[in-house]
Amino acid sequence: MPYITNEQRDVLDDTIKRLSLSLLSTKNTDEKKLDGELNYVICSLISNLYDRNYFSLNRVMGVLTCVQLEVYRRIIAPYEDKKSIDNGDVF
Repeated sequence: MPYITNEQRDVLDDTIKRLSLSLLSTKNTDEKKLDGELNYVICSLISNLYDRNYFSLNRVMGVLTCVQLEVYRRIIAPYEDKKSIDNGDVF
């Protein structure tokens, strides 16, 4: 996780909360739309923030890889560990 300062988080958190609430309201309407809308948001942010050249696009791929690994490490792995305890290990 990018451990940014609390001041940096304060600048971003309200916007993230509003965006999350907006996406969740769509989820309540049609859960199948959430993944597509989240994909759109992420792609739009990338499109707005990065230039179209190899250096910048290579950085984008690195950021997305790190995001994927962080989501796995902080959210998915603990969930899987709990389920393994609850239901028994597969191995």
